Amino acid sequence: MITDRRAFDPDAQPDAILHREQALTAIASAVRTDEVNPRPVVIDGPSGVGKTTVARETLNRAEAELFDISTAYVGCARKSRAAVLRDLVSDTVGSHAVYPSKGSAELVDTLARWDTGMLVVLDELDQCEEPEVLRDCYDLNGCHVIAIANEETAIFAHAEEGLQSRLAGREHVHLDRYTDTELEAILDARITAGLQSRALIHDDAIDAIVAAADGDARSAIAMLQAAIKAVDAGAYDSVTPATVQGTTDDAAETLLQTALQKLNDETRLVYHTLEDADEQLRSGELFKRYEAASENPVTRRTFTDYLNKLQSYGLVVDNGEATSRRRYFTADPL
Repeated sequence: MITDRRAFDPDAQPDAILHREQALTAIASAVRTDEVNPRPVVIDGPSGVGKTTVARETLNRAEAELFDISTAYVGCARKSRAAVLRDLVSDTVGSHAVYPSKGSAELVDTLARWDTGMLVVLDELDQCEEPEVLRDCYDLNGCHVIAIANEETAIFAHAEEGLQSRLAGREHVHLDRYTDTELEAILDARITAGLQSRALIHDDAIDAIVAAADGDARSAIAMLQAAIKAVDAGAYDSVTPATVQGTTDDAAETLLQTALQKLNDETRLVYHTLEDADEQLRSGELFKRYEAASENPVTRRTFTDYLNKLQSYGLVVDNGEATSRRRYFTADPL
């Protein structure tokens, strides 16, 4: 039945990017390689709207179409400035130029001496321990930067003063949730790429997935994956709405673990502190419990940013009350 399991991996790069051509065009225009000082690009939007997919496609097109350019993709979550720079040097200059003893300044010098243009993607930059690495890249001649975050403001919230104003000419590409029709097309493409025949996939099952995913392609693909795995294992005869409903917990667990892996240690601790509370908590009470649990607690302001990050991932929700009465609790990604 299955011809390519990768087609049902929520984080696998598809062969064709659907319903994001406008964003790809805007990014390509901003990072034109014939400009010495190109505009940096910031891509933001909620989870599952194709931010990483669009950025990776930009890299793929550059590698296929352009001479004399080095590309790099770096996941920045939980990494220091030096760790991000080491990954950039390894991907562009080569691993031979990376030594554990090299500090950030030396790594920047190594990149500055590289005589080939660079196109780099800094994914999850808002979860980087030192987002000033964006400045390092921006200051390099001929370095084209694409930064990704759930919210653009989160990148600059704790960066050094003046970084945001220095990047005033940046291109901001915001991606909204997919429509139901767009999600259906994305799922259909995955089914075509991964199954010998779609005879076992009922149309009303796709409708059920789309309704539950609420414009989130990652969630939709995870639900499709869980349903197909259950059929492949013999638990169900075909993918029906009942199959989708019966495997939703498996999909939610996959999404939860993937999301938690992307978070830095302190953000993850905020989540687990709230999870362990087994009750709804006001922000102040949650902060007190987090402080008690952490060996190196962050400030209240940073804690608030982490709480907002968890909400943007759908891992934490609030009761919708006014700020003084607002309480938070954990939730499944689906």
